[in-house]
Amino acid sequence: AIGEVTLESEEAIKAAREAYDALTEEQKALVSNLDVLTAAEEKLAELQAAAADKAAADAAAAKIEDIGEVTLESEEAIKAAREAYNALTAEQKALESNLDTLTAAEAKLAELKAAAADAERIEAARDVVGKALAAMTVTNDTSKEAIQKVIDEALAKAGITDAEAAVTDVAVTKATTEKAGSAKITVVITSGKGSESSVNTKTIAKLIPPADPENPQTGDETNLLLPALLMVISVMGIAVGVIFFRKLSYKGKYLK
Repeated sequence: AIGEVTLESEEAIKAAREAYDALTEEQKALVSNLDVLTAAEEKLAELQAAAADKAAADAAAAKIEDIGEVTLESEEAIKAAREAYNALTAEQKALESNLDTLTAAEAKLAELKAAAADAERIEAARDVVGKALAAMTVTNDTSKEAIQKVIDEALAKAGITDAEAAVTDVAVTKATTEKAGSAKITVVITSGKGSESSVNTKTIAKLIPPADPENPQTGDETNLLLPALLMVISVMGIAVGVIFFRKLSYKGKYLK
C-alpha cells in the first residue's frame, strides 16, 4: 500500500504504477482504486517540485552567506550570489530569506569601490600638488591666493578634473638676513566623498642685507690690493724718471 504520500513514497508509487500498467484491459477494468494511484503520483510530483525549489533556494542562500564581511575582494563572491539568485524561479525566490544580506553586500561593495576610486584620484592630485609646490619659490610676502593659483594651474595642466585642491592655511615664519624662514602650507584635496589634508613645508631663503651707502657693494669681489700696489709703483717710476731727466738737463746746461 502507498499510504500517506511523502518523498520516500516514490518507490512504492512506482511499483504500484508498474503493477497497474502490466494488467490487461480487462484486469484494469477491475481495479477500483486507480484514482488513489494517480492522486499519489500527483502529490509526489508536487512534493518533488517543492523539494527542488527549496534546494535551489538553499543553494543561492549558501552563496549569499559565503560573502561574509564585505571588502573590495568580495566582488566575485557577491557577483556569484547575485547570479544564483537571479537564476531562481519566482517560486524559488519566494523561499529566499536572506536577499537583504545580498543587497546590503552589493551596496557596501559599491561604497568601497567609490571610496577606492576617490582615494586614487586624491593620490594623483596630491602628487601633482606636491611637485608644483616643490618647484615654487616662496617668499615672506607670497599670498595664499598666489599659491592656490599655482596649484590650480598644475592640476589643469595635468588634466585632473575629478579632484580639487584648496589651500586652507599658510603659516609663515618670516626669513631675515640672519636666518631662513618657512611657510607651512595646508592643502585639502577632495574627490567625491573622499578628503585628505596635508601640510607642505617650504623654506624661505634668507634676505639679502641692504647696501651700505658708505661702502657700496659693486658686486666685484676682486682683491684691490694688487692694483693699488701697481699704481703706486707706476707713480714712483714716473717721479723717478722726471727727477732723472731734470738732473740730466741741469748737467747739460753747465757743461756747454
